[in-house]
Amino acid sequence: MKNTSFVVRCCMVAVLMVSAMGAAQAQSERATLKKAEGLVAQRQYASAFAMLDELDPANDRPAVLAMKADIVLHYFAQSMNHMIFSLVDLKKGESLDSVRRNFEMGDAFAFDVDSLSRRLLAAHPGDQSLLATHAAYHKALLDDYGDDLWMTYLAPECKALLQQATESADACSQMGYLYTSDEATADSAAYYFRRAVALQDTLWEAHYNLGVMEYQLGHNDKALAHLERAWKGYRVPRLKGDAARVMAIIYDQALNNAAKAERYYRQAVADDSTDVTSWGFLLDFLLRQPSAQDDALHVLRSGWHAAVQSDDLFDETGYIIGRCVKNEKGSMAIAFLQSRCNEAKEDFELGICHLYLFQLMERGGEAVAHLRKAIECFERDEAPKDFLKWLRDTLEEVEK
Repeated sequence: MKNTSFVVRCCMVAVLMVSAMGAAQAQSERATLKKAEGLVAQRQYASAFAMLDELDPANDRPAVLAMKADIVLHYFAQSMNHMIFSLVDLKKGESLDSVRRNFEMGDAFAFDVDSLSRRLLAAHPGDQSLLATHAAYHKALLDDYGDDLWMTYLAPECKALLQQATESADACSQMGYLYTSDEATADSAAYYFRRAVALQDTLWEAHYNLGVMEYQLGHNDKALAHLERAWKGYRVPRLKGDAARVMAIIYDQALNNAAKAERYYRQAVADDSTDVTSWGFLLDFLLRQPSAQDDALHVLRSGWHAAVQSDDLFDETGYIIGRCVKNEKGSMAIAFLQSRCNEAKEDFELGICHLYLFQLMERGGEAVAHLRKAIECFERDEAPKDFLKWLRDTLEEVEK
């Protein structure tokens, strides 16, 4: 009995020691996470990550992994496919944007959020924190690198994990996005977007996408309600303008409410005056209103100005002029382009004006003269050789 009691007491002591060690370890983890949060608040991202990495170099602790993933995905100085990162501690007056613009390759390290989160999920299946971390990685891929790369990395097992993340609004939003590419799955897309906004009512992107899906499903009132939520919530001008434009399209094409359509088309360009697409939709709308032709000409000028300032000048100016052609307002486009020939300062813009005039005019001497002037302008601007050859070949063809 004495020996038995002694063994029991030893076992109890061992259990207590293990419990105490576990409690101390958990307390140490909480303290380190709190310190790391403070460093992140002070924009000391590299120091925060180093502190967490020292605590858990093997990435075995879910809470630590989640914070490390949050730092690399949101506060990187440089990222390669969100698998290799560089971090910095920001100095006074610096911002992440300014650092990223001028950043040269620094101390880089591999941190594969995808495989690390999936490895821990194998040991902790269904852990919503880990599932949310995994979802955050794929959301970052989508936001920062676009659809193509995101879909490349979205393997079937990753899709299954997103489906399990029922408490993550971002994961539900991503699942909805997966179904938006096919009208046949609009119901599924809407289901996940509804789930996302139910979990997080301030997830504006999900409200926007749900609005689009509701519109596809013919639920115009619901669509407008969610799009307005997105429009009011968005702070980025491009996103606000996009939401306003979609509302305008619904009022214009589905509800035949011209007054509200015009209001929201104008709101879209007010939110983001650089968005050529919104200028094009407003122009298209006004060209269809017999009493609004003077206003349409004003919008044509504004849309053209936005197109000339864009990164894709050739396609964007063509899009704006195309609105006139679509609405059988070729004469308006010709008069406008002729005026621009007298106002344009840059050779490339002047060349585009002459080229469009050649394309819009009846093939004759005046049209050919515009083509010749276009070639001269593009030559002065040192346009690509293949493009110049195409213009010269066209001139040779029309002069035969």
